[in-house]
Parts: sequence; structure tokens; C-alpha cells
Amino acid sequence: MKLLNNILIVFGLCLSFSALAALDGVLEVHKDLQYKRLWWSKTTPSGKFAAKLKTRSSKLVLKFKDQNGKRHYIKIKIPRNSLPTRSGELRVPSLLTKQPFSIYADLNNSTEERSPSRDRLESCTYRRPYRYCYINENGRRICETRYEDRRGQRRIRYHILTVHKNLNLAIDIKKTDSDDREVLADFSGQESTRQTVYEHRGICRE
Repeated sequence: MKLLNNILIVFGLCLSFSALAALDGVLEVHKDLQYKRLWWSKTTPSGKFAAKLKTRSSKLVLKFKDQNGKRHYIKIKIPRNSLPTRSGELRVPSLLTKQPFSIYADLNNSTEERSPSRDRLESCTYRRPYRYCYINENGRRICETRYEDRRGQRRIRYHILTVHKNLNLAIDIKKTDSDDREVLADFSGQESTRQTVYEHRGICRE
């Protein structure tokens, strides 16, 4: 019943969050970490490694090299679009991760920076009507309205929004005969994104 409640909470988060793209960070493995890769079981030795966490709508992919230069590629299943984008928490049990461990994700301390509003001209395309006339096969003059695409300019007002995100991901397992959990590894990563927010777009004209 407790596991079912966790699953329902996870799917509830899916309604309000969507996934990030990719984060560079550090993975600290506290003890040898076993994971599944295709049909084989692999082991990551303990240590601290530079890592990248890539996210998809229904999985996380943790990529890094260990101290021996061996590449590791750990794929973790998650419910679709369940990873928070601004702030929030997410726990996915091993039943859903398809790995011999659970995960706990915590996205916190997200900050936004807004630039001052700016004005500039940008290129654009508009359709201009014109009158086209021709003589048909019966000798009659026929006129109709046609349109052509023309290049123009328009004035826009916008600002740049920069979002800094910090994500902590814990890989853990439940201790035997206890509700406590043992953390096997921690990933801490950061991502910064910039986007243009348009406040006003003028009419496109010559």
C-alpha cells in the first residue's frame, strides 16, 4: 500500500512538471554501485566523477568515466514528464526505475534573472495583395486579387530571461528490516538556460 501511494504521488507530479534537458555536475559514489545495462549487471567503483545527467520524458541517463577511464551509462526509468523544472521533489521506487535502486530528486534554489526591456527592428515577411489581369480564351479581360510575399521589418520589444537550476539526485536502497534508506551515490548538477521573452511585436511593413 505504501509503495502504491508513492507511485500515485509520482504520477500526480507528472501533471504539473516536465523534464529538464541536461545538467553537468559531479557524481559521488559512496560504495560500489551495481546497475543494469541491457541484459548485464555492471558495477561502478566508489569515487567522485565529473558526470552529465541527460533527461528524456520517461528516463534519466547518467554518463561518466571512472578513475580507470571506463565509461558508464546508467539508464533510469521515470514516469513520463515527472521531473520538476523549477522546484520540487520526486521519488521513484526501484519498481519503476528498472534498476536495483530507488532515486530521490530535489530541484531547489532555482533563480531567475531578467534583463531590462530592449527595442530593436527585426526582419519579417508579410503578404501584399495586388491586382492581376489577363485575357481568357474567349477574349474577355479577367482580373483577380493575388498575393505575394514581401520582406519587411517590424519593431519588437523584449527581454532576456536567464534561469539557473540546481538538481540533487540521490541513488538509494532500503535497509533490511528498516524504513531507513542507505544512500549509495549522490549527483549534484547545474543548468542555466536563456530565453527571449517578447513583450510586443509591431506590424510587419516595408
